[in-house]
Amino acid sequence: MRPIGLLKGAVVALATLGIALPQTRILASEQPSSPKLKIKTLAPNTILDLTLGADGAITGRTINANGNPVVGTTVVVKQGKTEIGQSQTDQLGNFAIPKVKTGVYEVSSGATVGTYRVWTEKNAPPSAKPHCLLVVGENGARGQYGLSDTIAEENLGLILLVATTGLALAGLLVALHAEHIAKSADKRSP
Repeated sequence: MRPIGLLKGAVVALATLGIALPQTRILASEQPSSPKLKIKTLAPNTILDLTLGADGAITGRTINANGNPVVGTTVVVKQGKTEIGQSQTDQLGNFAIPKVKTGVYEVSSGATVGTYRVWTEKNAPPSAKPHCLLVVGENGARGQYGLSDTIAEENLGLILLVATTGLALAGLLVALHAEHIAKSADKRSP
């Protein structure tokens, strides 16, 4: 193998990485800002699908508009006017109301109220999430969390790094293979 072919492949690989990687984060001396929490406010009559936990619990989390957990707040679950249970949130804003059956429930914390259609894991539609999310102080902003749609956005740098590294390695392998083919052709020529 000629050293010049290997050098060309390495230059192509490094150039590909240099173009694709966000250079400002690599060269910047300041810390990157944390990603902004995206809160989607739903219409008041929206019913979200929720999967019960293993012990038949409605689980979820309360946060404020900045995405910080709301600690020690009371979360109440009602079916119609009947209170099914209540729970205090922990240090992470998490709560759990055990022994709930399938049906439609209101989950509330203060003025934030959300309506959820609760399913067993076996019967839940694909849109059902394992936890509910109450954004306290946002006049009823609520949602579901679990495997979030923002995972790709939050890990975009890592995804981009893996993809470009793969492309760079593929380019290097193609260059090495072409070098090998050229060398084999040179040996066959008189």
